[in-house]
Amino acid sequence: MDRAWLSSWDRNGFSSSSGGPILLFSGEDQVHRLVGAGGTWSGRSFLQVVPLEKEIGQAHFENWLSTFPAAVRKEGWFSLDNGFIRGGKKLEHVTVCALNRTDLWPKRPTLVIDVGFFLPLYKDEVRTPMINLAMRLISTLKAAGVESDSIWLVRRNGDFEFPLEFGYLPGLLQETFTNPERFSNSLPEKWKRLDAAQYLAFFGQVEEALREYEDLMRLEDAPFLLYEGAILKFKYGDLDAGIKYLRGAAIKDRDYSRGFLLQALYFWRKGELAATESILRAGRDLFPDDEMMSIGLARVLTEQALSEREADPLGAKSRVDEALSLAIPEEIRKEITHVWGRGVPPGEK
Repeated sequence: MDRAWLSSWDRNGFSSSSGGPILLFSGEDQVHRLVGAGGTWSGRSFLQVVPLEKEIGQAHFENWLSTFPAAVRKEGWFSLDNGFIRGGKKLEHVTVCALNRTDLWPKRPTLVIDVGFFLPLYKDEVRTPMINLAMRLISTLKAAGVESDSIWLVRRNGDFEFPLEFGYLPGLLQETFTNPERFSNSLPEKWKRLDAAQYLAFFGQVEEALREYEDLMRLEDAPFLLYEGAILKFKYGDLDAGIKYLRGAAIKDRDYSRGFLLQALYFWRKGELAATESILRAGRDLFPDDEMMSIGLARVLTEQALSEREADPLGAKSRVDEALSLAIPEEIRKEITHVWGRGVPPGEK
């Protein structure tokens, strides 16, 4: 059984024991990457399901077609056929459809689920709880009679645009495939409680949500639980505990290191520069080679120095000196020197 749970399959390719059809769930256009890739993809039936509940419309099709690489379009053509996209000529093995066209899905495919698929479908934890979206896809696959011995999950926790709040998705999906009997009647207790905690957090019931997360941590100190705990600790006003949870998450999974950047940005937008500095320093202590953290710390040190230069000129100068001593790109160093001379915050001209 070929299961690559943490694969970056679309970037590096993969080896599969099956030469059969590929069924891909992704919010990104993958067709142009794969039809010209050759190797294991060449000639294989390829169906991508895009995150639309209903059939693909004319406007969506025209926009999709307009961004398609000309080099691939020379291989054939695409048409909109009864709500789905069909390839022709050398691209006749390519199909793109929405979630409602389960009649087109192959029954024994190489199954690839990109967790980013769920983001366009998500609204909030009341209308479209993320765990429910994931479970609905699993139920739809089962109802459509799709079974696969080759399952690939594409995680996005390392992508800056992907919300780390949903970092549990690879683990949830993996568990549904490896232990389907646990999900036969209802969600296992762990996932029920996570769903409840997210619901509470959505409605601002921070103390109650935090209690749920910390109870779950006693059973499993998974990085996604630690990260969620950090967010709630910050909202609760406990900076030290929030940083402790951030560190725990990042130590267990390096992808969560960007949580330091995201939470520092949260405090920076609130104008809480001291908290921003504390979080970035903690991140750099763990990952001194992370350039983005160094850049963030240099900027916040400079901004603090500018606000303090009249009241504490020596302290302000010390902050700028530290900012310039960090391992940052030369253009950032020149910008800091420039704005310190002009007395305006970094980033402003």
